[in-house]
Amino acid sequence: MSITAVQVADAVVTALNAGEFTREFTAVRAFLPYFTSAQLATVQVSVVPGGIEMTPVTRANTLDVLSVDIGVIKNVDPGDGDEINNLINFVHEIIEYMRGLKLTAQPNASWFKTAVDPLYSEEQLSQNKCFMSILTVSYKTLS
Repeated sequence: MSITAVQVADAVVTALNAGEFTREFTAVRAFLPYFTSAQLATVQVSVVPGGIEMTPVTRANTLDVLSVDIGVIKNVDPGDGDEINNLINFVHEIIEYMRGLKLTAQPNASWFKTAVDPLYSEEQLSQNKCFMSILTVSYKTLS
């Protein structure tokens, strides 16, 4: 049976919530992440099922690459360079934590790659006074 992007997203939420980071948070899976201003006073981490790529390997099997987006968001003063640096460092912590991580809840899915481009949204920072970074983490599985 094939693994779905939703199952991978749930496994990533479980893995993030089991990790140790410099900031406290509870990752949540969402289809449409929405946070109130009050919630954004602290860092929020959401995991959204992303894309699927299927490549034939044999007549009966495909290599599936399932991606999830991990959003890191927090209201900040755009002039607070220390807080922005701390949030960038937090994003790097997540990147390093996810690198090569075996998802206990989905043992047949192997980490494939992580992409973050751009590192944070300058538009969100300047217009909405909000730090926002989206990491796309991909896992591969044979089905």
